[in-house]
Amino acid sequence: MVSFDAGDIGAIVEQLAREIGLPDHLPIAVDVDESVPLGRARIRSIEPVVLDVQGGALEDSKRLRAFSPQAATRALGRLLFQVRDLLDPAFGDPPPDDELSLQLRVAWDVNAAGRLERLGHPAQRQRWLYAFRTRHGFSDEVDRAFEHLWESGNLVWGDIERCSAEARSSVVGA
Repeated sequence: MVSFDAGDIGAIVEQLAREIGLPDHLPIAVDVDESVPLGRARIRSIEPVVLDVQGGALEDSKRLRAFSPQAATRALGRLLFQVRDLLDPAFGDPPPDDELSLQLRVAWDVNAAGRLERLGHPAQRQRWLYAFRTRHGFSDEVDRAFEHLWESGNLVWGDIERCSAEARSSVVGA
């Protein structure tokens, strides 16, 4: 459905892997489901690294069916930061993707997207702020938790869990 070029996607992954600090020569496969226009992107496995991406995650939102290097950088960069987390024993041991709550998924995504932005790549801060608020609540404390996740670069899994839990507990009725 979208006009993808495997070489373009590969070049983006190689550049991001270098910038993010993944090990040299780490094999990374990207499986793109071109039949689905949605934007889900997830890590299927770490050994070997396989990223599953639905076609919509790589699409230009203003030109349907056109590849967007910027959208690809956002989706793949966020996942590659999470791959780096998972490869680092000091990071901790998050639950498998299918056992991760929506709140924790979004909190980790926020942290990864913030790190991507600090590398100089546009990361849609307002989109992630809204996603975080809809999963954690709307309050000044929730916004402070978002800022902490977005601005912090060396968090471990326990920090992300704690930040998410504190944000949820700050909202009346949570």
